[in-house]
Amino acid sequence: MNEWHASLSQVQGYQRLMGMPLSKEIPLSILPTILGEAFPTGWIHLSQQCEKMTSLYADTFYNWAITDKHLSITSKGKTVCQLTVALSRNKQVVATVVMTLMKG
Repeated sequence: MNEWHASLSQVQGYQRLMGMPLSKEIPLSILPTILGEAFPTGWIHLSQQCEKMTSLYADTFYNWAITDKHLSITSKGKTVCQLTVALSRNKQVVATVVMTLMKG
């Protein structure tokens, strides 16, 4: 398992940029940005779908693991990968992120 956390300054900087109210709660839309280390080298992030089971907070440590991975080839020969990343705290999954990536 890998460890991840977002600092309060990262979260609030993102909230300011997106015009959101400032809080300690992590917006789901920031997860793929911060979880960039889950991407294999040379892949480009295309889209994501996030689901949380509970609120996530800045300055809190979470574990993450890739729980599912599907590869496919487009009609133009590009490789597309769909990764499912689970975030957990105290061995309980608190959010999942499904990311679609394309080989750059």
